[in-house]
Amino acid sequence: MMDGAFFVSRTELLEWTNDLLQVNINKVEQCASGAIYCQVIDACHPGTVSMRKVNWMAKSEHEFIPNYKILQAAFERNGIQRNIDVDKLIRAKYQDNLEFLQWIKCYWEREGRGGFDYDAFPARQGRAVPAWAKPPPCISLRGQDKENLAQNIRVAPSDGGKKEQPLAKRKPSGGESVRPASRPAAAKKDTAAITFSQADPRSFDLSANHREQDVLQKANAVQREELGRLRDAEKGLEGERDFYFKKLRQMEILCRNMVARPEPSLTVDKVLVDVKDILYSENDDNGVVREDEFPSRTAS
Repeated sequence: MMDGAFFVSRTELLEWTNDLLQVNINKVEQCASGAIYCQVIDACHPGTVSMRKVNWMAKSEHEFIPNYKILQAAFERNGIQRNIDVDKLIRAKYQDNLEFLQWIKCYWEREGRGGFDYDAFPARQGRAVPAWAKPPPCISLRGQDKENLAQNIRVAPSDGGKKEQPLAKRKPSGGESVRPASRPAAAKKDTAAITFSQADPRSFDLSANHREQDVLQKANAVQREELGRLRDAEKGLEGERDFYFKKLRQMEILCRNMVARPEPSLTVDKVLVDVKDILYSENDDNGVVREDEFPSRTAS
């Protein structure tokens, strides 16, 4: 009998995912990269998923595959008997990802709910993440909140916290007269406190902005490095493509020559020798194939 989580609606699944992982996805297809699935398993079994290796910025199918390798390794590490149909999930089809997300929630219902408090932001370990996985921006203070902050950070007086009564309310004892000799120093201190309290509260968010800037710079460096690796791989693939295209072209010319001018002495062994010569020849002419390489060809 199927568990109740397999009948959970799309809306409820998205609300559960956003609440658990502190993200803001609005489509089931956004789970296709595998990053969401990895962190749900990390929420069930903290420390068993290599979250520092998860690529949250993956956008294409070939970038999704490493995330699913991390997920499969976590499944094996935790003894989870579940087949991951990577070929279907990476295509970002709604039904495939909906069913897998339903199963993920079903597993979390059994293994992860209520066992601990999971903090999703630190678990991502400062990795570059898309906008829907970033923490909310710092909220600036205004109005009454600003006044409360000013009262909390006001400089304490030097009299050990004792509140001095205003001069108008102080009652002299006997014939003693009140001399406001110490007021100028107190006035200076109050002025300093007022100046500090009127500082822009948004300046207290600078440290958070610096941290976010450092994260973005690190993510940019990682992306530049990844771009360099992809360009090197592209050059290697182009060279390999040209190498095999040359051999295919040579085989085509050989076959056309044999059809255009069949030789009476042509044998199977002779054909095999010619084919082997083509297959095992070195790529010494930059992949350029000339039709005059085979003198036996006649004009058709």
